[in-house]
Amino acid sequence: MKRLIVGLTLAIALATAAPAQAEIRVLDRARERGDAAQASAAGEVAEPNRLWVKVKARPSQRVHVDWMVTCSRGSGTGSRDGRFNARTPVRHLVGMPYRNPDSCTFVATAQLNVSGRLILILLARVPG
Repeated sequence: MKRLIVGLTLAIALATAAPAQAEIRVLDRARERGDAAQASAAGEVAEPNRLWVKVKARPSQRVHVDWMVTCSRGSGTGSRDGRFNARTPVRHLVGMPYRNPDSCTFVATAQLNVSGRLILILLARVPG
């Protein structure tokens, strides 16, 4: 009888336990100001699920962004890079070379079209 009660209690506890929440982590942040301001940021992260480049500017304007991601999984290493133009504020999902990598290094550079203040932020979603 005790085993049945303990077993049921454990089953209920496992069934009602909240799943682990993924968290969004800031890997790096860079700020610049001036005519055609340019900022670069770089960061490393273990086991990311997603990566984003986020750019803000005052005044809001067009921005050019170059990015590169190098990831490892097991004994393999791969990389992806890209570029985009967008109007700020923007949050752009960046492609990774592997699903569920062990770790990644993430680098990005952003440049404003005209004068202003620029904030570049690298984000990663990691298991909670």
